[in-house]
Amino acid sequence: MKIRNGFVSNSSSSSFIVAFEKLPASKEELQKILFDDQEFFSHPYNYCEHYPEGYPSEQIVGIIWNDMCHEEKNPIPENLETLVEKYSKYGNFFGSPEIKKFRTEKGWDFEKYEKALDEHAEKVLQDFIDENINSYFFHFQYSDNEGYLECALEHGNVFNNVPHVVINQH
Repeated sequence: MKIRNGFVSNSSSSSFIVAFEKLPASKEELQKILFDDQEFFSHPYNYCEHYPEGYPSEQIVGIIWNDMCHEEKNPIPENLETLVEKYSKYGNFFGSPEIKKFRTEKGWDFEKYEKALDEHAEKVLQDFIDENINSYFFHFQYSDNEGYLECALEHGNVFNNVPHVVINQH
């Protein structure tokens, strides 16, 4: 159990495992994949005081492109076990079991809960890999405590036009 003293923020972060059918060769190609001809990317909570129409999608693409250039390009993850190990305890996938279901008369059954999380993560990741077998996979992480722009990246569905899995760390 983690105990924190002092200020506790309500910030979150989310990881995204994204499958690109083909590796974008340039920012312009990534722009076309993610946004097509959309010039602006709206903030999900309307926090764009400097950009009333939303952030320029070119700016968003620049951040993602930089993240891609620093990420190892990994066609088809070879070891599902490694992915499950890394991501099952890292956050919650859509549909992850709720911890309240693992309350017993004697307290919390964390062992069963972690096993259920691992099984769910394995299924989600295996299905994702199977559905995107010839894709290039990238991992991105954005946090709303980094500012308004990063909040938009985390919560704004920036990867809606490509297959992806979201892992929430709230």
